[in-house]
Amino acid sequence: YRYPRSKVDSIQATVHQAGVVRMMANWSPAYELCLLAHGKTDGKIVIGSEIYDFLAGQLIAQEAGAIVTNFGKDTDKNATFVISTPGIHDELVKVVRPLL
Repeated sequence: YRYPRSKVDSIQATVHQAGVVRMMANWSPAYELCLLAHGKTDGKIVIGSEIYDFLAGQLIAQEAGAIVTNFGKDTDKNATFVISTPGIHDELVKVVRPLL
């Protein structure tokens, strides 16, 4: 992780307190983003990922209607972002923004 493990644990705890029942942590952001595009998950928090690990999946999810909020200067190559279905996006960003 680019972030210290304690920070990642803090984000997970805060998201759980906000009502998230289940979180996945795989080593394939593109796969997880395709699950989002397919409707199998509702959202994803990407922290410190390499562009080649997430960009294709991000495009697929966006084409399926997902919304992305980048946290950083470069919106095309940002490795830290929140992506989710429209119904939960604003709340997810509200919960995660102070932690990133």
